[in-house]
Amino acid sequence: MKRVKIQSQLSVTPEKVWEWLNQTDTLFFITKGWVHFVDKTNFTTQWEQGQVIQTVIKPFVIGASAKYEIRITLVDDVAFTIKTEESGAGIKSWNHVMQVNSVSGSTATCQLIDVVEVDAGVLTGAFTVYVWCYYKWRHRRWKKLIRRRLYRSH
Repeated sequence: MKRVKIQSQLSVTPEKVWEWLNQTDTLFFITKGWVHFVDKTNFTTQWEQGQVIQTVIKPFVIGASAKYEIRITLVDDVAFTIKTEESGAGIKSWNHVMQVNSVSGSTATCQLIDVVEVDAGVLTGAFTVYVWCYYKWRHRRWKKLIRRRLYRSH
């Protein structure tokens, strides 16, 4: 199992990022271009602890479709943390922690941290590179999402 940690400073309050992080539509936006969720029927609008989502994903929109499972093991509204256990599409386990932290001295800035532990057997090394690139992409998409939503609110 390999571990990847990606963090970004975002120019919005931690409460707002937490609100958006809890919305499944945010997942669909930030993963666009890297992962397409072919089957969205089992997704609710908000993440719920204990929820198990059976879906079908297609990497890079053009790859082969594959069954995928997401288990929401923690949604902590106090610590602003979501934990998932995921598997499928050639991955034995993909454990993901998403956390939103305040930035000292700022009420309008926060830090988004993604930690992923991936086990794909003999392909773990290759998947680790994929995870690093994928989460860098997701964090860029987060910044785009923030610009769009803040622009709309004015």
